[in-house]
Amino acid sequence: MSRTSESWRRSRYRSRYGITPEDYDRLNTEQGGLCALCDRPEENRRLAVDHDHETGKVRALLCSRCNTGLGNLRDDPALMLRAAVYVAKYR
Repeated sequence: MSRTSESWRRSRYRSRYGITPEDYDRLNTEQGGLCALCDRPEENRRLAVDHDHETGKVRALLCSRCNTGLGNLRDDPALMLRAAVYVAKYR
């Protein structure tokens, strides 16, 4: 990784999530390089840092599909349960 991209990565993680690239790497290692939700590796990019939008607390690393899905469901557990029931109903 170039010095410029490493500097950008360090700055981005610190300002957005309050973590260092080393923190990210530790999470990635703990998760075995897999999404914390679907247990699949990210295909074309790094796993996304999932965080609570109200508290800013980092939860885990997710693939872009799972991270987007949670965001589309507004991080609302009740809505997520309703979505799960809905999908199961039509299987």
